[in-house]
Amino acid sequence: MTSGIRVGERDPKRRVILAAARTALARNGFRRCSMEMIARQAGMSRPALYLHFANREAILRALGLEQTERAEQALRAALQGKGRVEDRLAAAFAALRDASAEPGWALPQEADLPDRHGVPPDVAQEGQARLCAVLADWLRTEAVAGRLRLALPPDHAAEVMLAALRGIATLPPPEVNRALRSLAQMLGRGLTPLDPGALTP
Repeated sequence: MTSGIRVGERDPKRRVILAAARTALARNGFRRCSMEMIARQAGMSRPALYLHFANREAILRALGLEQTERAEQALRAALQGKGRVEDRLAAAFAALRDASAEPGWALPQEADLPDRHGVPPDVAQEGQARLCAVLADWLRTEAVAGRLRLALPPDHAAEVMLAALRGIATLPPPEVNRALRSLAQMLGRGLTPLDPGALTP
């Protein structure tokens, strides 16, 4: 299910509201953050805020979809860059790390939130599906061009990569960057076709 809302199509007032909501939610947490707090942070009245969003849950959904859009754009740009397969994968993984760690987005862990970022499950699933599609399309294109080889269908390979990234995200922060670089190197070298000359004794 998609919202039909794209980052570039959002009106300026919605942009102000979402920026204010990120700040208010990060400061107060979801349970303690009221529509009044968000309205005040956005510099508007609560009735004016309700003209744009029905409740906090609607705002949270919009934030999650906006986050997905930014992550998708960052992933596409990184994969379309220059360099070896492992270099582009490293850039892609770093882009996804940066998108998920955007200042003001990560919310305090609270029992009433579906996950540690507060993204509703269906929005999170849509985001994963969209990122998986971008990665699978790139793998398919590169394989057809002969720049990499795939032992798995592109969709399955993309799912495995994203699952590995989710696992790495659970590591202590100092270890994440090293693990991402190692994963990109391992996958990149495994996907890159061998030079026929390298097989000659």
